[in-house]
Amino acid sequence: MESFGAMLRRLLDDGVRPDGAPGAKGKRWTDAAFAGEIGRTVKSVQDWKNDKGLPSDIGKVEDVLFGGNIAWDQTRGELNRALARRKTGLKLAEPAPDIAPQALPATISNISIRVPLHFTGRDDAMAEIEAAMAKFLGRVAVTALRGMRGVGKTVLAAAFAEKHRADYRATWWVRAERVDTMAED
Repeated sequence: MESFGAMLRRLLDDGVRPDGAPGAKGKRWTDAAFAGEIGRTVKSVQDWKNDKGLPSDIGKVEDVLFGGNIAWDQTRGELNRALARRKTGLKLAEPAPDIAPQALPATISNISIRVPLHFTGRDDAMAEIEAAMAKFLGRVAVTALRGMRGVGKTVLAAAFAEKHRADYRATWWVRAERVDTMAED
């Protein structure tokens, strides 16, 4: 499992560009060229490559490296997971899924719903949500749950958000009952 800095070094050395295909080497990025492209200093890029700091806007880094090319989604996801491990202080030997969800807060979240301590029995529904969200790897992910009142949609959604909060830079709860609450949220 690569650190964020090691992965960034490899991607810059490989010359990753939005229009390139994974595995194909492009023109190598210099620290100065990459820093100029993302609007940061050369020292910032060098610090990131040496695991001495983290980008405040990973989206700009992703856009320059991968653009909207979905062929890069797996690598984009790996870069995001490496960033999440670095932000949360996980050691490289510790895989992220083994960490208790409480230890991995989302960077930005407005979700205040608490999941019951012994939440169980919704593995199939959770797997369906995971599959739906996996389509959006590295991009804004949106999905909706629907069903009859009282079947546990709210708790299921909150449980998913809690379980996967380290996988996203932001998690946001939007109350969609009325237009005014959607706009407010």
